[in-house]
Amino acid sequence: MYTNTKATVYRLIGGKYERIFLPRVFWDMKSTASTGKNGKTESDTVTVFLPLLLQFTPQKDLIIKGSVPLTIDNSTEGAQSASLKRLFEVYDVHTVMACRMCDFGSAGMRHTELDVR
Repeated sequence: MYTNTKATVYRLIGGKYERIFLPRVFWDMKSTASTGKNGKTESDTVTVFLPLLLQFTPQKDLIIKGSVPLTIDNSTEGAQSASLKRLFEVYDVHTVMACRMCDFGSAGMRHTELDVR
C-alpha cells in the first residue's frame, strides 16, 4: 500500500483515550467549492487509509496528521477535558466519522479506511 505521511490516533476505549502512533498512512484531502442560490459553499473531505486492520468508534475517536507526543491525562474527567482542550488548541484534530475495514485480498491489500472531518 502506498503511504505518504504518519498519523496519531486517539481511540476512546472504556471512557479513556489511548494514543496510537501510526508511522505509515495515506492521507487524502480534497477541497471543493460550489456556488448556488445561497452563495458559495466550501467543504473539505479527508480520507485516511491505514495499512492495518484497526476498529474505530465513529464520532468518538480522533486522528491528527503527523506525530503528536501529547498523551491524554485520563486520571479524572477534568484532567481529560483539559488535555483534549489543549490537543484541539495546538493541533489540527479530525474526528473519525466512518470506519471501513477492508479485509480482502492478500495481506498487503488489507487496510482500514477512515472518513474524517
